[in-house]
Amino acid sequence: MPESMDERTTDEPPRTEDTRVDAALQDLAAAPDPGRTDSERESLAEDLDAVLAAGEDAHRRLTARLSDLGT
Repeated sequence: MPESMDERTTDEPPRTEDTRVDAALQDLAAAPDPGRTDSERESLAEDLDAVLAAGEDAHRRLTARLSDLGT
């Protein structure tokens, strides 16, 4: 059963019990946070590129999973 919002932290992606969906959401959540302010942060452009790439990958994987469920 999926976890309720009260059972997880806001930093964790939701659990769906579908391993491919959960993996895509976990990878997306692990993308760099361009809003962080630590002194060792990569450049903002590199962070944004990484977030964009992670979002595009998650979109591709989730779309493929939906396609699998539709057949």
